[in-house]
Amino acid sequence: MSDLTAKVGNRSTTTAGMRIKLAFDMAHCHLFDKGTEVTLVAKNEEQLDAIKELQAKREQEEADKAAALAAKVAEEEEKARLALEKQRAKMEKKLAKKGVVAEAEVAEVVVEETPVEAPVETPAPAEENTDKE
Repeated sequence: MSDLTAKVGNRSTTTAGMRIKLAFDMAHCHLFDKGTEVTLVAKNEEQLDAIKELQAKREQEEADKAAALAAKVAEEEEKARLALEKQRAKMEKKLAKKGVVAEAEVAEVVVEETPVEAPVETPAPAEENTDKE
């Protein structure tokens, strides 16, 4: 829901803060940006340029906000990573005091392939010819 300021006739029974339905005659409608008071409906090239400039400014503001948020997230992730690294070092120190060695990373995993011998087929014994001639 957006706020809207409207100038209405003196016969209107509406009051401030009242919810009403409106229809606009766009031929007589004038819309302005609240912050800059630049018209939002261009009626000539000068107004169109002002609208484009306002849009570019807003897009840049949004891009700046997104970049700032991304930087903040990256900073928080780095803080979390450093905290985990510190906690890991602390635990390794405790384990070392107890004589337990913990490997931090596996540098390389070597898998030796064991050759599998294929089953050797032995020929079936030759059938003896029992027919006598």
